[in-house]
Amino acid sequence: MTMANIESLTAPPNDIVYRCIQCGIESKEVSCFAAIATIGPQKYSGTCITCNQTVRPIRQTQIIIGVFSLVFLPVILLVAIQGIDGASFVELIIAATLLQPLLVIVHELGHALTARLVGLEVALLALGSGKKWGSGKFLNVPFRLYGWPLSGRTYLVTSATRLLRLRLWVTILMGPMTNMILIAAAVMFWNPLAQVLDSNILVLWILYNLILVVSNLLPRRIRHHPSLDRTDGLQLLQVPFQTQAQIANAFGNTYAGAALVLYNDADYAAARDVCLRALERLPENPFLKIMLSACHIDMGDYESGRAVIEPLLDSSMTLSPEIRAALQNNLALALWLRDFNSPLHDESALRADSLSDDAYKLYPCVLAHRSTRAVLLAATHRSEEALELLEYMNYERGTPEERGNGEIARAFALRQLNRSAEAQQALKIGLQLCKQPLPWLTTVGLLPISPPPTSTIGAR
Repeated sequence: MTMANIESLTAPPNDIVYRCIQCGIESKEVSCFAAIATIGPQKYSGTCITCNQTVRPIRQTQIIIGVFSLVFLPVILLVAIQGIDGASFVELIIAATLLQPLLVIVHELGHALTARLVGLEVALLALGSGKKWGSGKFLNVPFRLYGWPLSGRTYLVTSATRLLRLRLWVTILMGPMTNMILIAAAVMFWNPLAQVLDSNILVLWILYNLILVVSNLLPRRIRHHPSLDRTDGLQLLQVPFQTQAQIANAFGNTYAGAALVLYNDADYAAARDVCLRALERLPENPFLKIMLSACHIDMGDYESGRAVIEPLLDSSMTLSPEIRAALQNNLALALWLRDFNSPLHDESALRADSLSDDAYKLYPCVLAHRSTRAVLLAATHRSEEALELLEYMNYERGTPEERGNGEIARAFALRQLNRSAEAQQALKIGLQLCKQPLPWLTTVGLLPISPPPTSTIGAR
């Protein structure tokens, strides 16, 4: 329920109440909506940012179509054009399944190794999408490998500003350039390679490299949930004309992006460390502070989660509505959980209730705010209201963690109503959806306190 995922949308405040025509939520904050009608019978109605997201089954279908298009379609076209000569169709499919992910990895390594050579740092190398398969370091570069390694992202950071624009531009260029070098190598050494490998496999090698070159150099934006990413081609066109401040801001977003990847993997300690390093260079970045507070809260360090964001919320700094709502959401959780078992519980619960109410009223469709609001309604003796909030249709669109947090909030509300069997069932579903049980579940009594590990010698 901690808010670690922010999309930047800004709009001037007004007193008009907008309404989503799909899910029915209402808000005075226009940035809660992806589109609003300004004329006609449905004036001030539109689609909220959550209803505008792709439904999960559709996302999964898109992944399957993407896998087929990138891996199998080139093989089918190759066989249809020149037939099978040597390697069987099954062998070509196996080769394609290995080649495409391998070349994506090589492409990202082209970025990463060039970055090292020109003095940039690589905060993280993320390869693929879906379920995480593994993580580690390669040449001291941290990486994450996911179930569908058909795409990649290299998170670049730096503190040195000398020739920064040039160094960044060269690093971006070297991703597709690496694939072009591999194409040239296959053409130059075709005869000796053809004696070792089937010619169709060499054609696939060239074809997959060519696909990566074209798809990366084509200047466009790609939806990479929850944000829009720019292709290498678009960045190559934009970087030469960006100011130093714009590039510095982009590096700040890169830090936040790397931390978000780690956070979504439930590696809260690693995400916290990235945020702490980034805040040494960008001490006023609110995105990083929101991320850091989320990490602290989900690790059970509620006071640190409070301390990092409360000064920002109380400062005179101008904050966009989505930033303010995220700060209020996280501060509400940190205050309530910090004092849950202390004499200050009632006072902190009332303040947390007010903070979560403000965040929820601005963005009632944001699942993190809705789940937090439900928990604090239940904590302040309004469990029936909490259960009504959790019947929201768009939980189906959420990530497993968002849906899991909704079920855990339901379990807490049901327990407050002494409906123990239903609470246990909701908690079971919530724990299955979330990557790992969080300390706050023990804090509020949903999970028992784990006994300390027994010290043993010579046994495992």
